[in-house]
Amino acid sequence: MNSKIRSWRRQGIICDDWSKMYERYINATNCERCGDVFRKDVFKDGKLWRRNNKVLEHNHTTGRVRYVACSSCNGKLRYIDEEKELKEIYLFFELKE
Repeated sequence: MNSKIRSWRRQGIICDDWSKMYERYINATNCERCGDVFRKDVFKDGKLWRRNNKVLEHNHTTGRVRYVACSSCNGKLRYIDEEKELKEIYLFFELKE
């Protein structure tokens, strides 16, 4: 098992076929959500600038993979998960009253 897959597993990502997922990730050239092209990190003025990094976007509650996504979409989807979770918690307590 390579270091990328080990890293995903440590993050709690769940996958039925790691080899297939790794190949999907490696071969992805565009974000599966917004279509933006993945770019490599660049060093400029002595600083590391991250440009549309490729990430394995997953549901943080279930661990299931949704997309090979750019870092921008990954951040947006994280907030959607949190908002949905907060709404579910609110509804749970509202029904308890």
